[in-house]
Amino acid sequence: MALVHPEPRPAREPGRLRRREGAPLPRGHRLHHRARDEVLAFAELSLRLLDLHRPQESGGITSDPDRPIRRCRACMARWPCATVRTMTEGLET
Repeated sequence: MALVHPEPRPAREPGRLRRREGAPLPRGHRLHHRARDEVLAFAELSLRLLDLHRPQESGGITSDPDRPIRRCRACMARWPCATVRTMTEGLET
């Protein structure tokens, strides 16, 4: 039985896969597709957050020129900032 994607829908209304005959897929199958889409959206959000919270040199005077003080570009906290620490801790567990 082949699956056919329906016509494109607005972004707020989730799309539903249907069988070629037009009947909706079983509830569990739809749930699986929705969960996959949500995981992909969460992964994209995580990458965007990490892209925002990148280190930059603070430009101040330091006693160790080989290891300058770095700060987060987004929140200006010392690197690594709390956002990056929390995200990496979550990935390690």
